[in-house]
Amino acid sequence: MGTPVVPPLAVSHPRCAMNEARSVTEYIELHDDWRGETMTRLVSLIGETVPGIVAEIRWGQPVFRCGGPLVFMRAAKRHVTVGFWRGRALMDEAGLLEETGTKIAHLKLRAGDPIPPELPAMLARAAALNEALGDPTQRSPEPAEPVAHAPTRAEKEAAKKAKARQREAAKRLRAKLRAEKKEAREKARAARKARAEREKAARRAKAERKREAERKKREEKKAREKARRQKKREAERKKREAERKKREEKKAREKARRQKKREAERKKREEKN
Repeated sequence: MGTPVVPPLAVSHPRCAMNEARSVTEYIELHDDWRGETMTRLVSLIGETVPGIVAEIRWGQPVFRCGGPLVFMRAAKRHVTVGFWRGRALMDEAGLLEETGTKIAHLKLRAGDPIPPELPAMLARAAALNEALGDPTQRSPEPAEPVAHAPTRAEKEAAKKAKARQREAAKRLRAKLRAEKKEAREKARAARKARAEREKAARRAKAERKREAERKKREEKKAREKARRQKKREAERKKREAERKKREEKKAREKARRQKKREAERKKREEKN
C-alpha cells in the first residue's frame, strides 16, 4: 500500500509554539513515553493505508492531508486523540468514535490500548470521502447519512496486515509496560528495604548512644560515691588523729605534772634532812 509517512517540512502556525514542534517528528519526540510510541505506530499505519498522504503541523498538532485535512493526532496527559474531519460521515459499526461539532469525530487511545483493527478501513473511507467531496474545511455538500464504502481487496489485505502488526505492537507494548511496572515494584521494594535498613541502623545507633549515656551516668555516680566515701574516711582519719594527739598531749601534761610533783617532794626531803 505504500511506505510509512515521513513527515515533510513543517507548516508554521502561531500555535505551534505551544508544543515547541515544527514538524510531526519533533512533535512525537516531545512525548518520550507510551504516547510517542502510539503516535509513531499511527503515523506508519496512516502512511501505509493512504499512500501519498502529507503530514504537517497545523493548529498546534499533527495533521494528515489527502484532498484536504483527513485526520489529526493530539497528545493529552492520559490519552492520544485521533480525529477524522469527516468522522460523522463514516460508518462506525464498532462505535469507536465520539462526535465533536458538525463534522469531526474522534477516538481516544490510552496507555496499553491496541490500535483498533477497524482504523485502516476508516482511514480508507475518509480518504474516499475527501476524494469524492473535496476539502472538508471548504464549503461543500456533506452526505446526510454515513457513507458506506466497500473496501477493495488491497484495502482488506492492508487492514489484515495492519491488524496483525497492531496486535504484535500491542503485545510488545504490554510486555514493556509489565517490565516497567515490575522494575518500578523492584525499585520500590529495594527503596523500602534500604529505608528499613537505615531505620534499623538509626535505632541501633540510638540504643547504643542511650546505653553509653547510661554507662557514663553509672560511672559518674560511682565516682561521686567513691569520692564521698573517701572524703568521709579522710574526715574520720583526721578526727582520730586529732583525738590521738589530744590524748598524747594530755598524757604528756599528766606526766610532766607528776614529774614536777616528784621533783618538788624530792627537794622538800633534801631540805628537811
